[in-house]
Amino acid sequence: MLELEEAINGKMSEQMTNQVALENELRDAKVETSLAGMSAKERELAELDANYKEQIRLADLAGEDTKKIEEKFARDKKKIKQDQVNA
Repeated sequence: MLELEEAINGKMSEQMTNQVALENELRDAKVETSLAGMSAKERELAELDANYKEQIRLADLAGEDTKKIEEKFARDKKKIKQDQVNA
């Protein structure tokens, strides 16, 4: 009976790992699809936004404060927009 429970738990763990991997692939595919028709500057902002959202997600999962991430995002976004104005 114990062996059966261990086998079931192993399969459930494997399924959860596979689900997480598929969710990550889906998120990456959505980002890539949205980037396809953008200009270089639009793509740069979209990539910054996607990276920011992923960092926030990971920080939230780890129970960490996101204030520094948010501040860096705001600085980076401002710099990209300023570079666009100066170009």
